[in-house]
Amino acid sequence: MASKTKIRKVNDECRVFNEAWSEKYFFRDHNGKAVCLICTESVNVLKEYNVRRHYDTKHGATYNQYIGQMRKDKVKALRQGLMSQQSIFSKVSENAEVPLKASYTVSKILLKKMKPYKDGELVKECLEEVAKIAFPEKASIISKISLNRMTVARRGCDMASDIELSLRDKIANFQYFSLAMDESTDNTDTAQLAIFVRVAQLTKGK
Repeated sequence: MASKTKIRKVNDECRVFNEAWSEKYFFRDHNGKAVCLICTESVNVLKEYNVRRHYDTKHGATYNQYIGQMRKDKVKALRQGLMSQQSIFSKVSENAEVPLKASYTVSKILLKKMKPYKDGELVKECLEEVAKIAFPEKASIISKISLNRMTVARRGCDMASDIELSLRDKIANFQYFSLAMDESTDNTDTAQLAIFVRVAQLTKGK
């Protein structure tokens, strides 16, 4: 019986970034990838041939003039510039995420308290006035929080869909369940339906 030939994978070769490539080819290591300091393109396979080919074909004609200390200084400057750029992108991303999270948080509170969707605009106005007094440096972020009635309604639909998907995932593991329902009216004569669910989940491995 013929033996099977084992196919060697790139991961099996344990290739690592060679620090000498920084000065020779203007590259740096970033999360296991070789990233060009000049154009920020990455080389997935850590082989000197790939790194050298990228440098020779795209940047060699321009950067071969840098030698000795001039080359080291250029590498240092490019590295600092790239790190600064990445820091700016990260900060922009965080600033964009904060208003979105705040919008969902306030919408959730309004919906749980069964307040009108339009109250979101009142909440935003209050937040903006508080920001001007307590932390004016954050006022621009507060102004980006979307809380108009259409947005609050849409946030409610998004959260309802997320709850539905979560319940479906859990139901898939139910072995059996029982339901109990009760209907009554609140102090505004609005009908309220309460549903109680008791379940037994499937045991893992069965």
